[in-house]
Amino acid sequence: MITAYTDEVDDYGSIVLKLLSLGAAGDTTDFCGRNILILAYLDKDDSLSEDLLDVTLSSGENLAVATILAKGERHPQLALWCLIHVFTNESISVNIETLQRLLFIPNYQWKQPDLDEALEWAFGCALDSELNELPDQDEKYSPFQKKVLLLVKAGANLNTETYLNPLMRAVTERSIPTVKFLLELGANPNLKVAKRWGTDFPTPLQAARAQAKDRVSQEILKLLLEWP
Repeated sequence: MITAYTDEVDDYGSIVLKLLSLGAAGDTTDFCGRNILILAYLDKDDSLSEDLLDVTLSSGENLAVATILAKGERHPQLALWCLIHVFTNESISVNIETLQRLLFIPNYQWKQPDLDEALEWAFGCALDSELNELPDQDEKYSPFQKKVLLLVKAGANLNTETYLNPLMRAVTERSIPTVKFLLELGANPNLKVAKRWGTDFPTPLQAARAQAKDRVSQEILKLLLEWP
């Protein structure tokens, strides 16, 4: 039934919500163990709408958790897939409230590696405009920074020992606002990166020293050197 509805329309979340309001049994599963919401996600291929995510989180605690923990061939775990999509798909504009509901689902504890992976994806796919965006008037943080704050609050580790850690990304992209923001959150400029492929990677501070050849890069180096 989901497939029939979703072949010709885009508003998948509203369709599922309508079906649920008409009495569709959300917790009924097919022979593969997939409920109505899981089928809607699978039919969406590699896209995701805030509408569908919102319906999932509004569908009742038990159904939402059952859906978000679902595993399948296309998406090993919908929860992580949804979270990464929020940060990496430019066509999605998920508001802070929806992201908060996803990160703090009742009776569901995110795994540390999943949160760390989502944080790495967030910075790895962040646009220059996001990294350098300043907060709106009367706001302390930019929209991107607010999402990162929620990830950290949920338990994501800013100081993972990988070359893709957030501070290294901010340093190499020469983003003063993001460097300041991450240092305030507790990012470590002396973080040693685990050796891979027989290669020793620099710390964020060492990377900043190597590229300090213009005003912006020199300002970033100064910020890291003044770190407590």
